[in-house]
Amino acid sequence: MLAAILLMLWSTPGHTSALNAAQVMGEIQQKYGQVDTLRANFRQEVRQAAFGQTFVANGRILYSQGKIRWDYQAPDPQTYVVADQAVYWVQPSERQIIKMKLDQAFSTHLAVAALLGGMSELNLYFDPISATVNDGHWRLRLRPKFENAQVADVTVVYDPKRQVVAVVEILDAFGNGNHIELSDVQKGAVVPPQTFVVEGLAGYKLTVFGD
Repeated sequence: MLAAILLMLWSTPGHTSALNAAQVMGEIQQKYGQVDTLRANFRQEVRQAAFGQTFVANGRILYSQGKIRWDYQAPDPQTYVVADQAVYWVQPSERQIIKMKLDQAFSTHLAVAALLGGMSELNLYFDPISATVNDGHWRLRLRPKFENAQVADVTVVYDPKRQVVAVVEILDAFGNGNHIELSDVQKGAVVPPQTFVVEGLAGYKLTVFGD
């Protein structure tokens, strides 16, 4: 029934209609539960409401079986890795790696990484609030089950034809926004296990928080 409704809506460009949010979340979870590996490029806009400023960055994402790596290429090269219930922040300019437990590291940009890395288990962390379809894309609004000023509201834009997440938007309690657009998404891409191993990099100092 849902598929028939969507096909009808897709044939009407610009039309927006409400969908069952829980059903949409379940569909996204089910599709991402079938994804073992993924590679994509990203463009990130971080908006600071109080100062009226927007910061733009870009890079690539590598995902494999619950682990995710964000390589920021511009303007400041750096890497975030979410793996084994920890977050690693690799800072080439400082020659250091900061390791944090995942629950301690749930700030805005790391929340995006955790959100995408755990897309098949959205219901563990978020409640579905609403869902709409427009021009063939689903917009799913989520509210976190945890209290954190950095993550007040989340919107996931999903392309059901390609079965990929196209955009993730996070709004914090202060009105600041984090907008991530994904492109060139390659499901089933080759992602070697060593991609997510950053401890022990030669010439880098490791600092651990939360042990």
